[in-house]
Amino acid sequence: MRKSFIKNLVYVCVVVLAVSCSKDNDGAPVTQEITATQVQTVVEIDNITGIADNIITDVFMDTTSATSKRSSQKQTDCYEGVYTDLGFTLTFDNCDGGSGHILDGTVSVSYEAGQDIITTFTATYTDFAVGDVLINGTRSFDFVYGQDAGSFSFDVTSNLTVVLENEDVVTLVGTQEFGFTIGANLESIVYTLSGDWTVTVNNDTYAVVVTETLEGDVSCTYLTSGVMSLSKNGLTVSVDFGDGECDDAATLTYPDGTVENITLDD
Repeated sequence: MRKSFIKNLVYVCVVVLAVSCSKDNDGAPVTQEITATQVQTVVEIDNITGIADNIITDVFMDTTSATSKRSSQKQTDCYEGVYTDLGFTLTFDNCDGGSGHILDGTVSVSYEAGQDIITTFTATYTDFAVGDVLINGTRSFDFVYGQDAGSFSFDVTSNLTVVLENEDVVTLVGTQEFGFTIGANLESIVYTLSGDWTVTVNNDTYAVVVTETLEGDVSCTYLTSGVMSLSKNGLTVSVDFGDGECDDAATLTYPDGTVENITLDD
C-alpha cells in the first residue's frame, strides 16, 4: 500500500483518544472512553485522504518537472485532465486510479502565479469520492527541499470535510508538516509528522498537538515513534507510539498518571 514516496505523501495517523466523567441516574460516576475502533475511524480518514492526495501529487510532480510539457500531458483511463499554466483539473468517473479504490468526482489544483519553480499549490476537492467516502474542501501544499540529498518536506494546511460510509461527518482543520527521507535505491522511506490541528467527528472535537515528532516507515501501517497530545473538553491525553518498532501498539497516559496500552488495529 505504501511503496513510493509520491504515493504516500500523507499516509500517516491521526489518533484521537480521550476520557471524560459524568453522572448517571444513580449518581455513580461513569467513565467514558473513545475506543480503539473510534481511533481506527480517524486513522482510516488519513488513509483515504492520502489516496486523494497521492493522485494530485503524482500529476503535480509530472506537470512541474523540468522535462514535462504541460500542453501534452498524458491522459489515463481513470480521469480526464485539463491543464493550464496555473494548474489543472482532474475529473474522475467511477474508476480505479491504481489504489484499488473506486474514485469519482473532481479535484482542481492551482499554482501561485509568478513562480519560476513551482513549490506551492492548493488542491480543492469537490464531491470527490474514494469508494463510499466523500471528500470536500481544500489542502494547500508547500514543498521544501531538505539540506541532505533524498530529504524533503511538505507543509500541509487542511480544511477538509469527510463523510464516511456510516455517514459520520469528520472535519480536519490545521497545519501539518510531513517530512520524508529516502534511502539509497528507495530501500527505505522514513516519514515524520509534526504540527497541530483539530479533528471533529460528528459533534466531538479534538485538538491534536505533536509534542515529540512522530515518525514512521512506509513499510509499516502505523506510526512507529513520537508523542502527541489529544485534548477534549479540557482533558489532555498523551499518546506515545513507541521506540521505533513496526507494530500497531500505542501507550496512553491520562492526567492522573494512569497508563493504558492500546492496539490500533482493534
